[in-house]
Amino acid sequence: RDEELVALLEAALAALGPTDNPLRPRVLARLAEEVAFSDACERRESLCQEAAAMARRLGDPGVLASVLRATHWATWVPESLEARVALSDELVRLWEATGDRAMSLEGRWLRICDLLELGQVPAAARDLDVCCRLAEELRQPYHTWIVAIFRVLLAFARGRLGDVEPLAQRALEIGQEGQNQNALLVFGLHTMVLQRERGMDEWSDLVEGFATTYRPIEQNLRCARALGLFDAGRPDEARAEFGRLAADDFRSVPRTVAGLYSFAFLAEVCHGLGDAARARILYTRLARFAGRNITIGPVLAFG
Repeated sequence: RDEELVALLEAALAALGPTDNPLRPRVLARLAEEVAFSDACERRESLCQEAAAMARRLGDPGVLASVLRATHWATWVPESLEARVALSDELVRLWEATGDRAMSLEGRWLRICDLLELGQVPAAARDLDVCCRLAEELRQPYHTWIVAIFRVLLAFARGRLGDVEPLAQRALEIGQEGQNQNALLVFGLHTMVLQRERGMDEWSDLVEGFATTYRPIEQNLRCARALGLFDAGRPDEARAEFGRLAADDFRSVPRTVAGLYSFAFLAEVCHGLGDAARARILYTRLARFAGRNITIGPVLAFG
């Protein structure tokens, strides 16, 4: 969360006032997106609902597309999957009304995430083919990087671990060429999960570094850290970390795009530690998502 940006967005909302105008819904949605890892999901939903209602009253496809994209990000929690599918489908349809290829690409790559969460890998791959063509036409560094990390995502989803490393390395190169601030984090997450899938204990060292560097997702990374400690043969430390996360029945684990993966990792630690009491709590949290793939947005697919 960029506190300076949040303050500017809130000041802009105050200056714009409550009346309908094309800027207000964009600012509301951008604020919701900016606080996606810091503020309660209920507040983010409220901001997005107000933004979408105004955008629809204005009838401007460009404004509505901006709001829908930000809403998908800001309300990206496991419970919102059905709503997210509808959002990404609408974004793709808006392209037909505007001819905006960037809008079509944005809608399709968000839909790829949703399809992978639903386990619909072939459909996700078809959308990625379209995204590749659009990115080649647009020639924008961000879009080129997005396509590159989705190739890694599909490799994970298909279990093609031999393809992950070269694809992840290429995505990092593209991201750094475009000065993308998230490129190194995403590459690190790709490397971390690949090492774990290959049974390498070194992945736990990567988690340690991430947990102290990327504060917005620190709580989510602590869930991975607990599993990393257990995998590394340090059960006492894993139990201590797990206990800290479980102290409030796991309510401190944020409702974000990384929420489902956090509970999935915690469930593995819980099983390893033989903690039956907390297993009941985690089972309740996870049971309603039994038909899902565990994913983290456009970055990782765990199956």
